[in-house]
Amino acid sequence: MLIIGENLHCSRVLKRGGTRCQATAGGGARIVWGGSAGAEQGFAVPPELAGDKVKHVAAAIRVAQNQAADAAAALAYLQDLARRQEQAGAHYLDLNTDEFSTDKACNAEALAWLVGQVAAWIRLPLSLDSSDVDVLRAGAAGLGTLSGHPLLFNSASLERPEVLDLAAAAGADVLLSAAGAATMPQTAAERVAALKPMVELASAKGIAPERMFLDPLVFPVAVDPAHGNGFINACRELRKRYGPAVHIVGGISNVSFGMPERRLLNYVFLKLAAANGLDAAIYDPHQLAPLPAWTPEWLAAATRVLTGDDPYGMDFLALVRAG
Repeated sequence: MLIIGENLHCSRVLKRGGTRCQATAGGGARIVWGGSAGAEQGFAVPPELAGDKVKHVAAAIRVAQNQAADAAAALAYLQDLARRQEQAGAHYLDLNTDEFSTDKACNAEALAWLVGQVAAWIRLPLSLDSSDVDVLRAGAAGLGTLSGHPLLFNSASLERPEVLDLAAAAGADVLLSAAGAATMPQTAAERVAALKPMVELASAKGIAPERMFLDPLVFPVAVDPAHGNGFINACRELRKRYGPAVHIVGGISNVSFGMPERRLLNYVFLKLAAANGLDAAIYDPHQLAPLPAWTPEWLAAATRVLTGDDPYGMDFLALVRAG
């Protein structure tokens, strides 16, 4: 299973007042880490980002980019996040700055800066993740003299097929999304149908099957009980249709939004999808290992939620409430 580690995202938050995001006088916040393996380090969160939930990756980028007083500590924090993903078994690092700012130009600049830093720290391929083609283009340019560093562009779709040109020019891997030009697919058949023209376009641009990551899209089962099977069945059909060369990928944690015991649900969903053709996952590798508390009863209950046999998780929620 190829793991695309997703923790270097500007959307990631820490609760202010927790162990890693300490509250400070006047309503401020400070990110801290280390301690057990070495001396504790930390940096002050910029006041404009110090809410009840702190976007800690965005804060670290801003402090390090601006060469603020804690710039060295903020840079060390980002390096620690990247290396922890690598040590946990990630095969790619997914970098996303779409929520760094409301200004697209700032997001592009932030991604280019982050790419240049991370590529100098580790040799894992970098997955450049954005909903904006210009941001992806800026991220690739951020490699500078490290232009040979392997890349994955996340993502090309019917609404932004030009990402395929970026991938073809860079000799990079590319994630092909089942997102439609106007709507999102709901059924397995719709997912497969949306990916068919993307595979054809990628092939026409000389992108080899082994460089394609087909994403049938994971949606929360809390919204629609059929979403789990829709993804799983699409994985099975895509593997049957395109064979072993292509990769089939998904953002696994999306399935559990709005539900308790998310780590359990994500783990079981990953296993179900892998049994049906999935061979890559956008996921935090620290969350992959099963926990001793997951008894056969819990695993079976999670499976029923994910396959739609327990619609909206009513039985699962009762089990959670019962402890």
